[in-house]
Amino acid sequence: MTPRHELQAERLLLRPYRKGDWRDVLAYASDEEWAFYSPMVPHPYTKADAEAWVEIAMSTDWNLYPIFAVEWQGRVIGSVSLSIDISHGRADLAFGVARERWGIGLATEAVRTVLDWAFRECNLGKVFARTDQRNLRSWRLMERIGMRREGVLLGHRIARDGRQNEVIYGLLKDEWSSATEVDDLVES
Repeated sequence: MTPRHELQAERLLLRPYRKGDWRDVLAYASDEEWAFYSPMVPHPYTKADAEAWVEIAMSTDWNLYPIFAVEWQGRVIGSVSLSIDISHGRADLAFGVARERWGIGLATEAVRTVLDWAFRECNLGKVFARTDQRNLRSWRLMERIGMRREGVLLGHRIARDGRQNEVIYGLLKDEWSSATEVDDLVES
């Protein structure tokens, strides 16, 4: 099994979950607005739910499903995970940060850091992500990091308020290399 990694970003530490993280998870995941686009997150969200999530995150096979806790200023504010399909050299990306931290670039920073690691270390040729079509914050983040919209699946997602469309975004490894080089030039 691949060792679990810690990744240092400019303002964030992306690390494996620890037992005591359930308190922070409970704080952000019990927010109804945060959970709206994640129907797999129970609502109301309880201490038992948070403890179970942390246990799952701690016990996953890091080769197939690395789950990073996003730590900011000593608190876990979200997660970034990859569901890796080794036979196809691709991964399904999922991410989320606490609602109080929306709009200040932390999710973008976390996702970029994990993608950089994933393309370098996991032998991936592609990363894709999906979201409810109404989740503008999510698909704007995907576009900001260089992902392209590949399609819309009509009525594909069962959301809290019924069937909804799902948008699919993708990014090839070669595109990531170009995107990071362009970012480096722009930031210089």
